[in-house]
Amino acid sequence: MIQRQVEAMRQIASDFSAFAGTRKPQPERVELRPLLTEVLELNAAWARELKVDVTLAGECGPVFADRGELRRVLINLVNNAFEAMQQGGTLQITLARVSDGRAWSEISIQDSGVGLSTEIRKHLFEPYFTTRTHGTGLGLAICQRLVDEMGGTIELMPAPGARGTIARLRLPEPPA
Repeated sequence: MIQRQVEAMRQIASDFSAFAGTRKPQPERVELRPLLTEVLELNAAWARELKVDVTLAGECGPVFADRGELRRVLINLVNNAFEAMQQGGTLQITLARVSDGRAWSEISIQDSGVGLSTEIRKHLFEPYFTTRTHGTGLGLAICQRLVDEMGGTIELMPAPGARGTIARLRLPEPPA
């Protein structure tokens, strides 16, 4: 119990540090599929415990980002999806390349969880906003700041159908 509390306090300190933006980003070329595979492997036991089926499909190009910060964003989005599926479900992660005159790598993380009301969606990226009884409410605010610094976009929207949420992350591909 003490170890869990110490880990929770470490996470809170880490969240506040990340929110304050005290670390200087160190961008590099990052391949998304191996990074996502790593994040999913870190959470494999939790997925089994919750009875969540996880799939990773599609391909995309590399991005130019701080690997550690991008990893933090992906961990937060996957953790949020698992939190929404306490009774089991599916987590579908899809990679794609999109273009609007500029090349983007897109990650869609779709859960079959409880979903988000319109009112909650209005506040998701506000610091200290949370719908849970634990945590700091900084996770999505940190994600948005980090993704903005990477030159990308992040949005959360209802999944098609009755349940679930899609987190869509777009990051620019490095110039050729």
